[in-house]
Amino acid sequence: MITVNDDVREYVLEQGGTITIEHAVEAGMCCGRINLAPSVRLGQPPQDGHAYQLTQINGIGVYLPKNFTSPYPLSIALGKIFWFKTLHVEGWKII
Repeated sequence: MITVNDDVREYVLEQGGTITIEHAVEAGMCCGRINLAPSVRLGQPPQDGHAYQLTQINGIGVYLPKNFTSPYPLSIALGKIFWFKTLHVEGWKII
């Protein structure tokens, strides 16, 4: 389950009303493999949009990969670095 708080909703609505969550990236390490958190970007998915499904969460459109699953609850958070606002996934476990 993914949640979106009101601050994120307001920001996304100002930027067009949709976000895309990309697949998590697996990385090989010396002691095994880890899953890095999925990335979040504003707008619709790239050209291969057929690999995504559109769902509505808290009034915004969220494109999720069709086979996206998470065993724990996730949330989309709004961060700020200097004067730039960023979106990221919180609650993701890398191991």
